[in-house]
Amino acid sequence: MGAVESALEATESLVERLGYLLVSLGIIHFINMAMFWKIKRSGDYNVAPPTMPTVTVTPPPASAAGAGY
Repeated sequence: MGAVESALEATESLVERLGYLLVSLGIIHFINMAMFWKIKRSGDYNVAPPTMPTVTVTPPPASAAGAGY
C-alpha cells in the first residue's frame, strides 16, 4: 500500500487488488455451492411435504324471502 508515482503503477496496483478480490470471491462461491450440493444430497426425499388442513365453511341458512335485508 505504498505511494504510487505514476498512472501505470496505480493501474497495476488496482488490477492486482481486483485480481485478489475476484479469486477470493470465486473460492468462496465454490465452497458455498459445494455445501449446498452436500446439503441437497443429504436430504430425506421420502417424506411428503405437510398439507394444509381443509376448512369447510357452511353458508348461513337462507331466510324467508330476504326478510333480513
